Amino acid sequence: MIQTDDPLPTQGISFVTTLVTKYRTVIVGASTIVIVSCFLFVAPLRALSESEYTAGEGRDSVAVTQDLCTLETRAHAPSLVSALCGAQGHSVQTAVVQQRLATYLDGYPMQHMADVLAQQDPVVAAYLIAIAKQESNWGKRVPVLNGKNCYNYWGFRAKRARMGTGGHTCFDSRRDAVETVARRVHELVYEYKRTTPRQMLVWKCGRSCATHDPAGVERWVRVIAQYYTSAHTLITRAIHETPTPSRTPLAMAQ
Repeated sequence: MIQTDDPLPTQGISFVTTLVTKYRTVIVGASTIVIVSCFLFVAPLRALSESEYTAGEGRDSVAVTQDLCTLETRAHAPSLVSALCGAQGHSVQTAVVQQRLATYLDGYPMQHMADVLAQQDPVVAAYLIAIAKQESNWGKRVPVLNGKNCYNYWGFRAKRARMGTGGHTCFDSRRDAVETVARRVHELVYEYKRTTPRQMLVWKCGRSCATHDPAGVERWVRVIAQYYTSAHTLITRAIHETPTPSRTPLAMAQ
């Protein structure tokens, strides 16, 4: 047996004991916060019945987030989940709209713009979809620059440094394309009050359709009306059918 006169081990234990005694309240408080937080996250999930859990298997994050919000309401607990639902209510709606639009545009290049389209005003998004159907068959006929896609699905011709075939604007990305054209559509709808497909003929004809084939003009109006109606209905239904329960932000909870 080896003996030592080194006092350091005893001093170390004494030091730790002193710290625990001195900061006991802080340690207990922090531990309580951790335990309560875990309980508030786990408890709502435990409220799921076996059938609900089984039905939820394999679903995406949008459905899971919706379940959490619903369960939090059922549990009547002002938890961290409450803050999450309040902060992400709009993003959940946007994600649902994106999913519906991606399905609606399935098989066409414009499907890859669904995420940005879902972030737009519903009327603007519906017109973007309708005009793109008429002008490019949702991206299957597009201007190019040096052989590369310009992402211009609307026959848009605003002047830029980069211009594609046919004098059409060449965009830097899908997002750039949607957001740029959306600003123009928003301006026409909300500032110039061009709210019907016929009033939107300015997109096709400019100031006047006098020199355009009347049959072509009427066909343009019919196509825009058809796809505007279907797209707008899809978007608004997705918004209205998505539960967005009101939540009190955690920082404001008493």
